[in-house]
Amino acid sequence: MSSLIQRSALFFCVMNLASAVQASPTSQAKVDWQMRVVAHCSSQPSKTQLEDIQAYVGKLTKTVQRNWFPPKDGDPCMVKFVIESTGVSKDFTVTKHAGRFSEYAALRAVDKATRYFPALESPLRSFEVEFPFTFSPPVATLSIVIDKPAQTQKPQN
Repeated sequence: MSSLIQRSALFFCVMNLASAVQASPTSQAKVDWQMRVVAHCSSQPSKTQLEDIQAYVGKLTKTVQRNWFPPKDGDPCMVKFVIESTGVSKDFTVTKHAGRFSEYAALRAVDKATRYFPALESPLRSFEVEFPFTFSPPVATLSIVIDKPAQTQKPQN
């Protein structure tokens, strides 16, 4: 197993935390309202560490939901952000746009929820999260990415 990790720059282990895909309640077109979480790791997580990652994602989801106060006539939107190994969140962007008030409420919920979020445990380096703000609970897909350390090349003479 370790040779596979060494030969590959990225190793994806997709774990479905739920099996449904949510559709926007306000649009006729089918839109993918699935929560996406990509965990960047320095090595292959053990079974216990995978369970810890799932618990971390669950806690993150509940914390964001508790801090979300949608506007009365709000539309669904999607926010993407990164949580670093120190627990610091950054790079907040709206990836699926809605009205100005919906986007503000979603960005505010993520900011408030992640402001004091705990640091990540080793081997985690960071989380990339794309979080849907719809009027039903988010469905998460978790991907584990094993980051291969950069190899330095020796200068040729």
